[in-house]
Amino acid sequence: MRFMTNKKIVLDRISPSADESVVDCLSVVEEQRIPSPAEDELLLKVVLSAIHPCDLLCSAGIVSRFRDFGGHRNTEVLPGLEAVAHVQQVGAALQGSFVVGQRVTVKAWSPWGEWEIADGVWSEYLCVKSDKVITVPEAVSDLAASTFFSVSVTSYVMIKEVLQLKKGDWLLQGAGGSALGRWIIEFCRYQGINVISTVRRQEQVNQLKGACETDKVIHCASDGSNAAQVVEYIESLCGVRGLKGALDPISDGVFSSIALKLLSRYGTVLKYGALSDAPMFLERDALTAMSQEGLSIRGFSIQNWWIPDTSDDHKRVVYQKVWDYLQASNQECAVESVFPFDKFDHAIVKSLGSKTGKVFLTPREEELQ
Repeated sequence: MRFMTNKKIVLDRISPSADESVVDCLSVVEEQRIPSPAEDELLLKVVLSAIHPCDLLCSAGIVSRFRDFGGHRNTEVLPGLEAVAHVQQVGAALQGSFVVGQRVTVKAWSPWGEWEIADGVWSEYLCVKSDKVITVPEAVSDLAASTFFSVSVTSYVMIKEVLQLKKGDWLLQGAGGSALGRWIIEFCRYQGINVISTVRRQEQVNQLKGACETDKVIHCASDGSNAAQVVEYIESLCGVRGLKGALDPISDGVFSSIALKLLSRYGTVLKYGALSDAPMFLERDALTAMSQEGLSIRGFSIQNWWIPDTSDDHKRVVYQKVWDYLQASNQECAVESVFPFDKFDHAIVKSLGSKTGKVFLTPREEELQ
């Protein structure tokens, strides 16, 4: 069915107060016409978009990302960092480079050059410059394409480019039960890298072991009450200071303190998220280890520094390696549920709760059939 209107999710305001949530700042708008592309633009029809933690942080005003977030905007702001879409119309200047029906992954920020402004993707139809899209290989599914950057490229760059892990190395990761954590387990297995995963809830241990067919999982209490047992468990697997790197999306201090006690010389704890809102305190033993072993804690953001600081030639090589991996492995991000735009509030509530996969959005209920 072809709809002649454009449905989208818009951000009405930012920085919700203590008595409201991100959901209260968003609404669904249905425009009575679909946009028309300029000669240097593509008209896209969005198929699927995952809800990522950064989507919610941006919508809450905690992370400023999208166009005119300074409070002086004259147009509505679209959230959403990434989606898979089909080309509906090709501007005159792009004829020969794209064809109608072609499948692309589209970004809020350009994956090329040094992007300056982000325009979200939670809209049924989008008019975008060609530098916002990358063509999706035929063998890659919509699910894999819709999380190409936020999951696949992010994981690849963190593990292979920043931590520079090789076959046989040991990696420790926090929040192993998350969709990204599960993806990392599978990716590392394919690469021959050993992964030890910590989870924040005891019931997640067996869930993750069954889902990813791994036995290297341990509960790590957020209050640090079982930290000694976690250290002992990890050392039983990889030996004393046998870790080559650690991935920390939690940032509560407990995970990083454990990792610093176990990393080999010059190892790095790579922080790529802040799932905890607790202050981050490091134990004295962990701080001592940092100086004695030359360890480091480093932040990571695929869009804030890797894209603008990496040459397009090298990005092209990385993107192709990730596409090749996705085609060879058929790996997809775990799916918790898919909601139409009209039920974005249910989708966000689900995304914020306990889950084993990503929550996705699609423009219309009819397209879920």
